[in-house]
Amino acid sequence: MRSGLPKFAATPLLTTSLLASFLSPGIVHAYEGELIDGFTSTLLEVYREAVGQACPPGVIEHRVPSADLAEGAVALEGETTELVDSNMLIFSGNAEIEKDGLIINADSLKYNKADDTFTGEGNIRIQSPDGHIFQADSMEMEVGTELGSAKGVEYTIVNTERKPKREDRAFVRAQGRADGIEFVGKDLISLQNATYSTCRKDKEIAVLSATDIELDTTAGTGKAKNMILRMYDVPVFWFPYVSFPIDDTRKSGFLMPSIGSTTKSGTVFN
Repeated sequence: MRSGLPKFAATPLLTTSLLASFLSPGIVHAYEGELIDGFTSTLLEVYREAVGQACPPGVIEHRVPSADLAEGAVALEGETTELVDSNMLIFSGNAEIEKDGLIINADSLKYNKADDTFTGEGNIRIQSPDGHIFQADSMEMEVGTELGSAKGVEYTIVNTERKPKREDRAFVRAQGRADGIEFVGKDLISLQNATYSTCRKDKEIAVLSATDIELDTTAGTGKAKNMILRMYDVPVFWFPYVSFPIDDTRKSGFLMPSIGSTTKSGTVFN
């Protein structure tokens, strides 16, 4: 163990599992079409138990949507406003768009009334109607359908079932980063070159990284391709494909509660 880790990092359970992963090369890789043996399943259970206690859910500030904004109405704000034409508006300086629980903030926002779309630049923050938060360098989106894309993204998936006592706070279910993100719909998110972790940003004990991650917030599932699982920034597992729960069916603080396998699609976590 490297120096500077939290005290719980050196627990016998976690240390044993880390050593086992390095001493048993055959369990580190699971190729498509191969069954994962019982020892690998046991090892992942060890990780789950060890990390679950050390990775409690975080809390994030949560904007409360305007109660007096009528359904379908759009609220626009900014320090300066430029009317480009009858449909195009540019808001600069603490710019904000709000519609049906969707709240968008940025240094600059360009809103097209005709097709209900916006493009944003600089310090973009989107809070979805469900409370999930996306921060990006640049973004474009159709407001009503929430179809769009963004680059340079940090995201936070919140727990929509369990809520803190304060209305302006939310429990964090998962967080991560991505080079790019596609908003395929109101509940389906596709991330490129991304990370996913149920740990807090300042205590990322376990992190999943993949070339492609898909999160379905309604179904409560995630899928990842070419996935690497890192513990304390040390790669310990690689899988060509995994699926995993992102809702409260996962009772621990780790990425998944159990493991299985399929003959074609790779590894499936339930």
